[in-house]
Amino acid sequence: MRNRVNYVWMILLVLILLGCRNDPSAINSDEMVAVSANSSHPVNSNEPNINSPLRFIDFSLDIEYPNDQSLEVEYEKKSIGIEVKFEDERTYEKKIGKDALVKIHPLLKKLKFNKSTPDADVKKEILSIFNVEDSYRKIELEVKFSDGIEKEFHFYP
Repeated sequence: MRNRVNYVWMILLVLILLGCRNDPSAINSDEMVAVSANSSHPVNSNEPNINSPLRFIDFSLDIEYPNDQSLEVEYEKKSIGIEVKFEDERTYEKKIGKDALVKIHPLLKKLKFNKSTPDADVKKEILSIFNVEDSYRKIELEVKFSDGIEKEFHFYP
């Protein structure tokens, strides 16, 4: 009888530990910005209107510079909100969540390219809108447009 009780406690302990593990696919709430269906205007004038439509559901930009420095922009619209990240290793600027959205939403709104835009024109837009320095070594861009079409771009100087 005592072995059965120990066995039950061991199973419960294993279940509890499994339930408490860190799941790498879990959403980091610091990086999420809730999307409110009721609000069409920003709460204060410094915040972008996050309900204004963008051409993208996902936008991932990585610009590599000399000395192992990079600029990374991540934007992913999910059913429960928007995951946003901005990191510029050259200026030691890192923003996530709402702070990152305030920084990158106006830039993403300026992008006009679509799935049929020639690569050279996409490159021009990225260089211009993100003020890419001439010293860049490589640009990698992955986008998923609102219609679900995905495209990857790789640009070199």
